[in-house]
Amino acid sequence: MIADTAKTRSIFNHSKPGTQTMEILTVPAPCFDTPEHRLQKLKQALNKQIPDMKNGFSIVTGQGEIWIDPAFTADFQELTAEILTEQVHRLIRF
Repeated sequence: MIADTAKTRSIFNHSKPGTQTMEILTVPAPCFDTPEHRLQKLKQALNKQIPDMKNGFSIVTGQGEIWIDPAFTADFQELTAEILTEQVHRLIRF
C-alpha cells in the first residue's frame, strides 16, 4: 500500500479475476494546490481577470448564474481586488 498522503483518490481494483471481491488502492492525487501555484493563480487573476470584469461577468452558484452588467462592475472589481490582494499577502507571509 502507498504511504498516507494528505490528498488521495481511490481506484478500485479486482483482487482476483472472476470474483466479486474488490480492494481499494490509494494513490496520491496530483497536487496543484501548492502555495506557489496559488500565488501564481492569484497574480493572474489580479492582472488579467479583475481588469476584464469591467466588461461584465457571471457569478455562478449551485443555484444558478447571476449576470453582472458592465455598468455595475466597479464595486465588484474593487472588492475582489482587495480580497485577492489580501490572499497574496497571506501567502507571502508564510
